Amino acid sequence: MPAESNGEQGFFARSVAMKWVFVTAAALIVVMAVVVAAILLAGRGDDEADRASKDGATAGASEVASPYDLVELPAETQLDLIEDAAFVSVFLPNDAGTLTSYGISSDLPATKALSEAILESDEIGNDDAAEALGAKAADSTITFVLPSRETLTFALYLDQGMIARGAQVWRPEGDLKALVEAAVAGPQ
Repeated sequence: MPAESNGEQGFFARSVAMKWVFVTAAALIVVMAVVVAAILLAGRGDDEADRASKDGATAGASEVASPYDLVELPAETQLDLIEDAAFVSVFLPNDAGTLTSYGISSDLPATKALSEAILESDEIGNDDAAEALGAKAADSTITFVLPSRETLTFALYLDQGMIARGAQVWRPEGDLKALVEAAVAGPQ
């Protein structure tokens, strides 16, 4: 015997039990979709962390990924370590304004003179350094690379005749700009 109909057709004409089966199935599908999305998003963060560690972004100084990796020494490292440098790397803008890299042997007389000037530099107080440098950003650097693959990098302020490392600023002996230019010119 057919169920009584009050004129409704389709989904609403079915029995109440059948409606709950469809509602439960729909809710189950929604819950499964949320769980799958959560798993995918949680795994995505792990993939990014794995990629970052493979790129060396999270590698510490003690985790050497390659025998050619260099490690920058802390800012408070003593200046006298530059005497042991295997070579010196200088980044300067050329006449056209393009940043140019110079790798210089630490045994050359001009490089030795530059190193000695830095070793004999006078530290400048924060107030004097701020007054002399203002908000000027360094456009040049000098890096002393030690045989242990450790580096000491200084910002060069050639026009002011100063170098900086961390929060410390020094004024090397002599004409810093002339010393750097002589070192990057190569042997004569």
